[in-house]
Amino acid sequence: MAIDPKTRAHLYVDYEVGAGLPRSIHFSFVSGTVAVAAASLFHDLLVARASQFWQTTTFTGARFSEVGSNVTNPVPFDAVAGTHGANQGAEDTPRYVSWSGRSLDGSKTRYYLYGHYSSYPPPGNYRFNPGDNAACDTLLDNLTTFIVDASVITLGGNVPILHNYTNTGISAYHQRRLRG
Repeated sequence: MAIDPKTRAHLYVDYEVGAGLPRSIHFSFVSGTVAVAAASLFHDLLVARASQFWQTTTFTGARFSEVGSNVTNPVPFDAVAGTHGANQGAEDTPRYVSWSGRSLDGSKTRYYLYGHYSSYPPPGNYRFNPGDNAACDTLLDNLTTFIVDASVITLGGNVPILHNYTNTGISAYHQRRLRG
C-alpha cells in the first residue's frame, strides 16, 4: 500500500540551470516548521558549495507545504549563484549528480542536482565512488549532515541513509528539449 505524501511537510528549493531550465530539489519533514528551518540550513550548504556549481546555475528560492496540504508557501531564501567557470556549455545543461539511499524501514529516496560541475566519471560507469572526485565527496558529506541536522525524512517517516557514492548522468528529457 502506498503512503500518502500528504502525511509529510515538504520543502522545495527552486533553481535554474543553463538556459533557464527550472528545477527543484525536494525534501520531506514531519512539520512545516521544521521545513522552514531546513531552508536556512540548505541555503548555508549552497553558499558553502557555490564554487561547485556552474555560473549559469542559480538557486532562486524555496517554498514549503504544511502536512496535509499541496499548497506551497514561500520561505525567506536569498538567491545563491554558482561561481564555477565562465559558462556552462549547452551539452552540460542536462547533466546531473544524484544520491540515493534508504531509511531503516526500507523506504527509498533519491536527490538530484543539475548544474553541478564535476569531471566525467570513468567511461560507462556514471558513478563517483569515494575518493574519485573530491567535490562530489564533499557535497555528499554536506548533504548527509544536512539530512540529519534538518531532520529530513522519507515517506516512511524515517531519516534516509545515503549510499557512499555519487551517481551522475544526463537527463533524456532535457536532451530532447535542447535539441528542439
